[in-house]
Amino acid sequence: MKAFLLFIILIIPLSVYADEVEFSAAAPSTVKVGENFRVSFKLNETPDSFNAPSFEGFRIVSGPMQSSSSSVQVINGEVTRTQSYTYTYILMPVDEGSFSISPAEAVINGDTYHSNSLSITVLESDDPPPAVDDPSRPVETIPEDDSELFIRAYASKANPFQGEQVTIMYKIYTRVSVTQYSIDRLPSYQGFWSEDITDYDRARHPETKTIDGQRYQVAEIRRVALFPQRSGKLTIEPLEVECFVRRTARRRDGSWFDDFFSDRQTARKTIRSNPVTFEVKPLPVQNRPSSFKGLVGDFTMSASIDNDQIQTNDATSLNVKITGKGNLSMADPPAVNFPTNLDVYDPRISDDIRTTTAGVSGSRNYEYLLIPRTEGEFEIPSIELSYFSPESEKYKTLSSAPFLITVEGGPSAVTASERTAREDVKYIGSDIRYIYPENISLQPVGTIFFRSPLFYALIALPVLIFIVFIVLYYKKLRNESNLATLRTKQANRAAKKRLKLAGKLLQKNKDAEFYDEIFKTLWGYVSDKMNIPVSELNKDNVKENLTAKKVPDSIIKEFISTLDHCEYARFAPGDKEKNMDEVFSLAHDTIVNTEKWLRKKKS
Repeated sequence: MKAFLLFIILIIPLSVYADEVEFSAAAPSTVKVGENFRVSFKLNETPDSFNAPSFEGFRIVSGPMQSSSSSVQVINGEVTRTQSYTYTYILMPVDEGSFSISPAEAVINGDTYHSNSLSITVLESDDPPPAVDDPSRPVETIPEDDSELFIRAYASKANPFQGEQVTIMYKIYTRVSVTQYSIDRLPSYQGFWSEDITDYDRARHPETKTIDGQRYQVAEIRRVALFPQRSGKLTIEPLEVECFVRRTARRRDGSWFDDFFSDRQTARKTIRSNPVTFEVKPLPVQNRPSSFKGLVGDFTMSASIDNDQIQTNDATSLNVKITGKGNLSMADPPAVNFPTNLDVYDPRISDDIRTTTAGVSGSRNYEYLLIPRTEGEFEIPSIELSYFSPESEKYKTLSSAPFLITVEGGPSAVTASERTAREDVKYIGSDIRYIYPENISLQPVGTIFFRSPLFYALIALPVLIFIVFIVLYYKKLRNESNLATLRTKQANRAAKKRLKLAGKLLQKNKDAEFYDEIFKTLWGYVSDKMNIPVSELNKDNVKENLTAKKVPDSIIKEFISTLDHCEYARFAPGDKEKNMDEVFSLAHDTIVNTEKWLRKKKS
């Protein structure tokens, strides 16, 4: 017996935690620069507190977004319950390389738990830079004090209450031709819970405004809903945007030409918005209701019960729904005083929360499963919900009507004389030990588990599992290190995918987006096939690399000619649909011919 206990302690120590707290972190193992991705931390118990890691090497786009769920099953009178709590962050990688996210920390019932760490590989972005008239020409820099192009941040309210919803709008103002822009650096929104509510259709349709006698094209490029998590002075750092501006260069005779044949240049400029500072007011302590749990905004509440006349051991549900505008995602369940003779399980939470340019609004529903064990009448008192209204700067309390449940005796009903309080059942369950009804396993005297073949097999099992894990891990590393070869093999598939998207833009007659996608297709195909970064590609080194692979001159000339034709057709007068059809056919034939020759040579 002692030997068996020693085996249990040494060989399978982790089995005792199978039914305890589970705390895990999940994220994709590979992402690309500038690509948003989710990191989620999941627990199977309610945390008293949660501390996220620093996310070093990444920018926080939004989060934390908290959600919870629970489910209860009743099968043959036996109840099983599962629940989960999830904290989600949206991150964006900035630089290429391998990064590690340290474990998160949670406190549950006074004990501290840590999640697993995460390893993420950040790859180069597939998106090529904006096309310019001459890819070999260096990109110039516009001075920072240029007033022709700037960005401004506007807050809906400068001094909100803690937990109150505020909105920040970022608008770009320009008097020059901006061919493309991209958000280079997002603020971290420290001290706020954030939610992106940008209307990207509005961002693509600027309007004209006159400021200080100058006409500007104005577009809202980003809108964020913020909920301050603490009071005091909080500052939002600037938003950085990289723009590509097309300008007409001055000729030697001092004249300017705005027509198609003049010398035009594409210039890069990084612009920054103004920082935004908030003076967040704390929620008042005076007259704060005991039922207040942090809700700030404008809300309504409704409560209903599925069936108020049931039999013992049958189930019914109490639904409490909170609707309104505010920090619904951070709402806690309202306190409900249930009768002691009702079995009540943690609520199942379902959300219908919407994000629009007006902010975050919607509803959250709490569904409580109730199972009566004795017959009689049970009253659920009025349910109260308190929230703080920033508009009136007062606490408001909502209440429902009380509920009366009538329980009739079922097949297994307990009579009034047999009723026992829950506290008595608890003590009886720990005081009386029942006779074990199951079969037991016996073995001959003198037979011991220690030093038996099974004993040594179980000793070797963890070592065997560890070796298999090491082999699989190094196999995974080898596969990830061969990304360049994989990228070359999938070049044709990626080009077909982009051509398919260009075909949809052609059908919709979106000429600007169509030509941008064609350029991405041609440059992306060469970049993947030759394993050359898009930023280093131009017509000369494309020709050199194709020549080095002994591609015939006719195919090389066809590729270069297709690029030239795309550039001319984009601005050429005449029938746009005809030009777009011709460009699409040329791009398709060029890629097909190049791919056929390279495959023929390889075989």
